[in-house]
Amino acid sequence: MEIETESHEELGALPKISKKALNRQNRMIKTKEFKTRSYIARNEELEERQLFSDTPTSILWVASVAKEMECSAIEEFFQGFDGFAGLLYSASEASYLQILFDTPEQAAAVKKELHCTKPDSWNGVWCVLFFAKKAFVPPNQTNNVPGLHLVEEFITPEEEASIYKKLVESEGEWAVLSARKVKHWGYIFDYPRNTVDLVTPCTPIPDYITQLIDRLMPLGILPHRPDQVTINWYEPRCGIPSHVETHSAFEDGLCSLSLHSQYVMMIKHPRQPEALHLPLPRRSALLFVKEARYVYTHGIAPRIRDYIRGKMVERQTRVSITFRTVRREEECPCSYRAQCDSWKVRGVAHQTARGNTRMEETHVKAAYRHIAADYITRTPHRLDAVETFLNDLPAGSLVCDAGCGKGIYMNTNNDLMMIGTDQCVPFAEEVRKSEGECTLSSLLRLPFLPNTFDAVFCIDVLHHFSTQQHRRSALKALLRILRPGGKLLVAVWAMEQEVSPFGQQDVLIPWQESPEGDWADIGNSQDVVLSVGDSDDETNTKTRYFHVYRSYELSKIIDDVPGVKVACETLIDGRWFNVIEKEKTKAVESVSSQNTNTDDS
Repeated sequence: MEIETESHEELGALPKISKKALNRQNRMIKTKEFKTRSYIARNEELEERQLFSDTPTSILWVASVAKEMECSAIEEFFQGFDGFAGLLYSASEASYLQILFDTPEQAAAVKKELHCTKPDSWNGVWCVLFFAKKAFVPPNQTNNVPGLHLVEEFITPEEEASIYKKLVESEGEWAVLSARKVKHWGYIFDYPRNTVDLVTPCTPIPDYITQLIDRLMPLGILPHRPDQVTINWYEPRCGIPSHVETHSAFEDGLCSLSLHSQYVMMIKHPRQPEALHLPLPRRSALLFVKEARYVYTHGIAPRIRDYIRGKMVERQTRVSITFRTVRREEECPCSYRAQCDSWKVRGVAHQTARGNTRMEETHVKAAYRHIAADYITRTPHRLDAVETFLNDLPAGSLVCDAGCGKGIYMNTNNDLMMIGTDQCVPFAEEVRKSEGECTLSSLLRLPFLPNTFDAVFCIDVLHHFSTQQHRRSALKALLRILRPGGKLLVAVWAMEQEVSPFGQQDVLIPWQESPEGDWADIGNSQDVVLSVGDSDDETNTKTRYFHVYRSYELSKIIDDVPGVKVACETLIDGRWFNVIEKEKTKAVESVSSQNTNTDDS
């Protein structure tokens, strides 16, 4: 007691810190350290062991610095400490940086004094310090990435100023995203669906941008001539998350032209621990092909300055012009399965029965693109059963024509609200020309919310799927968008006919370029039915794949799907017509929500 009294008299009354309060403070510090280390590692796309050292070094990570402080103010603050040698690296809106001291001991002294404190000049912001494993000077060699090409001074300063002015004055509104604004020419990129809108009209590519494309092609790097251009407008502090350009949306090859300011782009292979930090000089063109386009992610961190060639460079407004080529096929044929959205959609059927999938790509998708122009000119064959189904629906019903072709049923009943969908671009464009509503998608990726339509009909489409899993997935996708209590009409070619030309259920039928009869008739004498595996005659025909259905085969596919029932099956006009009803039960709503992944794009 006597010793305690003397100390109080000499030092004044000291606050007593309870063991509980001390433990709470230690937990707070540990939590702050954990979150800060994780944030730096995540932002730099590296593991913590590559960034931080458990033993003293002469380099310190300084985190949670005040965002309104400039580099000069931060340097001035640390110049008051012995051995401070300068600032090395700053990132992510200056919320963390690296500083250098002459010796590890001097860095350790600063860490001991400032770690997890709030310096007076930092406006209440915490200062969190860690020993750095090494000076963070990112590599910038493009030859480390296969298929990546940087062309500096692709345009002159005069051309840059002229293009920048034209972009500022260009017509059309900018679409504002979370961290940047964009404008599209040629085709619109649908960000919510992560795909290209091939149907909605878009502003044509201006002549001065076309001249840049003309200059790109002689480089011999891009395998396809770009037909889609996106303008990205970045303000300082803004960036774009690391990503791979959607495989199914664009062909191999893309180019980014940087204007008005230089930024650092992070480029990373998914299996490599460190990212390439590549400075993009003003007026430079960065081209991605092959592995760089399909596998490596690229992005821009949200910073106010970048470390470029040994100096901290303040960011200004940057404008990038991105050149891409739209993919006409719905699926990407690449072999990079881990990064390819087409492979993710394909699933087990595509991985275990790839030959069947190629059957659909070659003898359905490619075949209808080949015959589309001739198909559109033919006299339509309207089926009475379909018109009866549509005319019996209540006025005001919202109806989906899934696989609408050129939209011959769109105006059958003007009291209905009709929306079509087809995967063939010329068909979708034909529907739009006649002022109909049509989206571009396959049955496996319908772009509609669950329980949307009062009725859905799908005529002469399901017989083009070559695997049982695809037929089932397509039916479930149709049922998913149908509201409880709604009806689905499906028609497929039938095996059971009076004079059947089909010797087997899976057949190839050539398209007749100059038919004498109605193109929609089944089993005409002029039809030539080939066995699956026969080659195409590219000179005058394109063979189409059909799986011809037997009685009740369609209903058996969905036997175990709860909440649905086949109301009737009828053989009319050489087709099996099935009316499927979706019951008003909670089970159906549950099934609908479980099946939403069928239209992921």
